[in-house]
Order: sequence, then C-alpha cells, then structure tokens
Amino acid sequence: MMLRRVGHRASLSRSAAALAAALAVASCGSTPEGSRGGSSTTTAPPTTTVPAVCPRFGATTPVSGAAAVTRTPRIALVRNVQVQASDCTDVVSFLFWGGTPGWSVSYRSGPLVLDPSGQRVVLAGAAHLVVRFEPASGVDLSRPEAATIYDGPTDMTPSAPSGIRQLRRLGDFEGVTTWAVGLDQQRPFTVETAKDHLVIRFSAPSPRVSRCELHGAEVSLGYPVGWFSELSPRWSCGFFGPHPFTVVPASDAVNWAVTVERADIPADQVVAQIMSSDAHVVRSSATVAGYPATVLDITESGKGLLPSGYVHRMYVVATGARALVLDGTPAPAKSAVAQFNRSAVDRMAELVERA
Repeated sequence: MMLRRVGHRASLSRSAAALAAALAVASCGSTPEGSRGGSSTTTAPPTTTVPAVCPRFGATTPVSGAAAVTRTPRIALVRNVQVQASDCTDVVSFLFWGGTPGWSVSYRSGPLVLDPSGQRVVLAGAAHLVVRFEPASGVDLSRPEAATIYDGPTDMTPSAPSGIRQLRRLGDFEGVTTWAVGLDQQRPFTVETAKDHLVIRFSAPSPRVSRCELHGAEVSLGYPVGWFSELSPRWSCGFFGPHPFTVVPASDAVNWAVTVERADIPADQVVAQIMSSDAHVVRSSATVAGYPATVLDITESGKGLLPSGYVHRMYVVATGARALVLDGTPAPAKSAVAQFNRSAVDRMAELVERA
C-alpha cells in the first residue's frame, strides 16, 4: 500500500490507488530509498525516554574528499537535498546521480556570496558551514535541451526539532555547486560518503523533544527517541524511521517505518475506499489524541505494486474534513520488519497530540 508519494503510478494495487486518490498530492511523487518493506529497520522496540545528554562525535575542522563520478560526461548530478533530525542529531544529506563529486566542508567566518553574481547573502545562525561540490550540478547540460535534475527548494528553514537555522544554495555554475548551512554555533560534524550519497551529521548541544508538526494538520506528531523525521519542506513531518533515510525522486523504494499524511477527504470516505479494495482488511476502532480513529490491518493481494502477503497497519483519524492517516511501511507477513513497523505505527499513534 503506497501513499501519495507514488500515487501517480498505474501499477499500484486497487487498494493503494484508492488511498492515493484520497490523499493530497503535495509532493513531486518521491519516496525514500531502500528496499520495499523497510528492510533496513531494526527490531528494537521504539522508546521515548529522552537521554540526559547527547553523545558527542565529529570535529569542527575542515574536511574534503576526492570525486568518484561514474557517469559520462564526468559530472555528478544533484538529485535531492534533505534535512532530518532526531533528539540528538541533525542531518543534511545530498543525493547524486552518477557517483559523488569532489567535496569540501568547512566553517567560514567571512561573508557569503552567491555564485556567479557575487551578491552578499545573509544566512541565519551565528555559524556557517559551507559545502562545495565539483564537478556537480543540478542541471544536466549534456542533453539536447538542458534538463533540471534537482527541482527542490534552494532555501530551506527546517522546523523543530531541527537545530539547523537555514540551508541555502549559494551557487550552481560551471560545474561547481555550493550550499551553506546556518547553525546557532559551530557544532562538531562528520561527513560520510557512500555510493551516490554525501551525509553530514551534526551533534546537538543538548537533547530535544522528538516532535514535529505536519503542515495544516490539527495535531503534532511525536516519534521515538533516536528516530529521525524528514524536515525538508516537501516532505516535512511526513516520514519517520529509526535511522536517516534517503529520498529518491520518482522512486517506489522505501525504507522508513511510518508515513503520516493528510487526506483530501474525511476519515469515513478513506476507510470506505480501503475496505472496497482488493486487499484483505481487518477493521477495528481506536482513539488518537481524543479523535475517533479506525485501525486497518491490511494484507495486500499481489495484484499491484506490492507482493501478495505484504502486511501493514494503518490508522485513519477523524480530524475533520481531512483525515489524518498514519501508515506502517508494508513488509512480508510474520517478518521481524512487519512486526517492528506495526509496533512503530502503534507507538506513534499514542504520541499524537492536539496542536
């Protein structure tokens, strides 16, 4: 059962297509990368016990790395830029197509300027980390007509609990792409590269409550300690998992544990559409943040995108004209991942609060 992120695909099962029609199409049709069914989740039970202190890692000194571009022409294409946060860690990640470019990451004390105009930029925060990529671009100039590969926001102000004040692109010109991260202070960080990814992790000065707000919803969403929520504007407070995950535009692959969305229709209509689908559905009642909710235990039929026997639990919460939907990522029945994702969506339903 895929949600609105891939709702445009004709290969969806009838149950998935029914829900996709009910959900708001507010994204560009993208989902986080990984194997269907959340193969990279763990089986440790979710917890909400906030740690007394955050672990320290990384350093504030400059770091750099060599290019590992695999495509021709030799330039890595920026596919997506993300911001995620847990109670103790902030994450900025870059996804490329065709390997990773050369990179350098360092704090900069002088003024920031746009490339190539030279116009000065005022970036939020007292400390500014500059990330430079070469050869890299968000536009593929090798095609007969230049194609924009990165179509996401170039200026982001992440919401709580992120400690990142602002993330802004400073330039994408002649094979050099530069981004700047605004922070409240110089914080230690690490940089990891793998395949087509570069991930920067920041240690938070002190623990924060793992809670975010879904745009336009009547509730705020809590998530387990140590977990991460997507906070970049296109998917803010919509994806949750026990580790950072990568959003791949136009992909059906997922590796998060829980998705939260608002439907375009009331809860009873969402439930009716799911109940009339090809999937086998067991229905029960619950209460979420004082709202009446319907719990749907869904077993996919195999007539669409997902294999037969994949299972997931969904909460459809009657919050008014637009229902709130919490869905565990589908996984093979009786698998540890399926059990984990079901317990995760149960726990998140318990943590929902009225805004």
